[in-house]
Amino acid sequence: MVFVKKIDENTSYEELLKQKQICMVELGALCVATSVLTTILRNPAPFIPFLGITHELTSKMKKIENTMSENDEDIKAIKIIYDEILENTIKEFKKFELNNPIETYQLFDSMFRYGSFSYDLNCSHPLKMSFIKSVAMEKILFLNGHGVCRHLAVFLNKIYESLGYESDIISGHLNTTNQKCFDAFFNECSKTTLTSEEMNKKLITKYLRPGIFSKLNYEKNKGYSNHALPRVNFESMTILTDPSTENIFGSILGDICLTILPTNIVFVINRSATKIKNH
Repeated sequence: MVFVKKIDENTSYEELLKQKQICMVELGALCVATSVLTTILRNPAPFIPFLGITHELTSKMKKIENTMSENDEDIKAIKIIYDEILENTIKEFKKFELNNPIETYQLFDSMFRYGSFSYDLNCSHPLKMSFIKSVAMEKILFLNGHGVCRHLAVFLNKIYESLGYESDIISGHLNTTNQKCFDAFFNECSKTTLTSEEMNKKLITKYLRPGIFSKLNYEKNKGYSNHALPRVNFESMTILTDPSTENIFGSILGDICLTILPTNIVFVINRSATKIKNH
């Protein structure tokens, strides 16, 4: 006899897995086809409507993932463990005499790199579970180094808030550049009056290293996000601490941020994807 894991009277867990897999195949095929045609035609404009279809497929997958997450006993158990680890970590951080968010970030980053949140003191592990299930697990992927930028950002953000700092998660565009491109960008901006949004768009689409979908995504989504990190206020300062890249960012011009230590990395805040506070 075969036992089928049921979500409700009409839907099984296995059926949701199948639906998710179909969405992934359709989304992958759409991305590949659009990439090839954009490269051949050298004009992304005709393919902007395809981003709407991509958004619909992504939204459908998200709904499936949420349903799976709410009904998967393994995920429920790991979420309990995650909450306990977060609670105990906050208790330990409060024992240290940390004077500011930078010291808090440095302690967190050291613990993370040492593997303190992993079962074998290794901060990175390949996923051994089903990708379908792993995506549904969301923030708890932080444990054992299975997660990505947003999972680290959420955990550190919770620590900041517990220590009394005003903090949130911001989305934006992480990229690399060089001094020559930056000089050209600032020179162009100095010759005309541009809004913050106009400067962001010009920098991302003209002066940074573009991915094949950079301009398409920027036009469709009123911004282009590929990264998330915690933003935290301290006295009169607002800083962006990024455990994913081991960098601390500060604003140099509106939403455009550079690392405090000299690097070729730049981060542009996406206001359409982030609730901007008045600092």
